[in-house]
This record gives sequence, C-alpha cells and structure tokens, in this order.
Amino acid sequence: MINSFTIGQEAEIETLTGEKIKAVVNKEGNKLKTVLNKVTSVTELVDGNTLVNTLTLGSLVYKRISKRLVKK
Repeated sequence: MINSFTIGQEAEIETLTGEKIKAVVNKEGNKLKTVLNKVTSVTELVDGNTLVNTLTLGSLVYKRISKRLVKK
C-alpha cells in the first residue's frame, strides 16, 4: 500500500483495511499526524534508520517500530 499526500492538504488515504478516506496529514515537529475514522496515526522518523508509527483508538494503542536493514 502506498499513500501519496501533500502536508496540510486533503488527500485520499487508504487504510490498513483497504478503505479509502479523505484526510489531512499535518506535520508537528518531526512527526506526521492524521486522523482516519477516529484512529489517530502519528509517524515519527526517530533517526535515519528507525520509523515509529503509533495508532490510537480511544484507550487502545498500537505501536509499530520499523528499522532499516543494513546489508553486510
């Protein structure tokens, strides 16, 4: 799945379930934040190799940490 958007402008975003929703992605410091159907998504580039995505729905929180694989 690939979503393309311009920060601060409405775009059609595909969710993990395949649903397409119009939403605005905003930048807050080094984080990208958007709300999709009551789910708040915050994505942060922690360093050049680590991406943290946190999804929040009420009191439920899902956090995914992705790290770049280094070829040896």
